[in-house]
Amino acid sequence: MKICCIGAGHVGGPTMAMIALKCPDVRVTVVDINKETI
Repeated sequence: MKICCIGAGHVGGPTMAMIALKCPDVRVTVVDINKETI
C-alpha cells in the first residue's frame, strides 16, 4: 500500500511518522511546499 500526505504541518507530519513506524509494509510519502518542514 502507498500513502501520500500533502502538507507536513502539525497534523500531517506526525501522523505520517506514526503510520511509517507502525506499518512498515506501507510506503509513506510526505510532500510540503516548505522543505524545512520535511
